[in-house]
Amino acid sequence: MKWEYLQPADRPVVDGLEKQEVVYAKNQPEYIPLRCLRANTAMREVLSRWTFTPEQRKMVAEGADIFLELSTFGDPLQPIRIQVSADPEPWFFEQRYKLQLACGCFGMCKSPEQPHPTRPRDDRDDLPPQPGRHYA
Repeated sequence: MKWEYLQPADRPVVDGLEKQEVVYAKNQPEYIPLRCLRANTAMREVLSRWTFTPEQRKMVAEGADIFLELSTFGDPLQPIRIQVSADPEPWFFEQRYKLQLACGCFGMCKSPEQPHPTRPRDDRDDLPPQPGRHYA
């Protein structure tokens, strides 16, 4: 049996939203710093980006599964989701996470004078994940 730990990606969580990121464990040398987008919603979702080594990509391509281990410290398990995307669009996370835009609005600009990219590119089929489905 072979176990390989995934590592946080050494790049923005979502390209174009770097200024919205927070870094967990930034000054804690015993941990790996984790870049995240933190939502301004009631659920306070936190999104991080992970990457594979070439060997891990090969393992997955050959049928290996992804395992998730959570430390609950005896508390109830919180809802989690694992997603896959090669090139996520910033507009989706600005809206879903209600991120503060340059104009000061959260999630979607209300001002017609301040157009923001709120639609996917024409060459994409970006459909939002099913937010009502959680696996525990």
